[in-house]
Amino acid sequence: MEYAAKAGSLTRYWWGDRIDHERANCRDKRCDARFQQTAPPLAMGPNRFGLYHMLGNVWEWTADCYDAAAYRNPAHRYPAPVQGDPDCKRVIRGGSWAEGVWSLRSANREGWLPNRPLNDIGFRVVREGDGVAL
Repeated sequence: MEYAAKAGSLTRYWWGDRIDHERANCRDKRCDARFQQTAPPLAMGPNRFGLYHMLGNVWEWTADCYDAAAYRNPAHRYPAPVQGDPDCKRVIRGGSWAEGVWSLRSANREGWLPNRPLNDIGFRVVREGDGVAL
């Protein structure tokens, strides 16, 4: 998720270091004010990888169990998922329309229980393999 959200950039957001109201949907005056909920598909332009809504709009579930110190643990082999109890809090990334600018940093990770759904958490379908057209 972080690699896809950064789209090869070295800046805070894929478009630069300052929030851009035309590229993020969040609860802050610096974000797009057209939407007070989830924005419709393709409402914000794509990043350099052609991916839409990678920061803001809805949090994205990941396979990782949340562990605040996971990437500081020398035994963890990134990018392998952080394993744990099947009922662990799962990592959500990317921020959402219901959160402030703080949540939009691509490296930000939060934990949430899968059995407690919210209307600002979603997932991204990924298709991989030979012959996949982008």
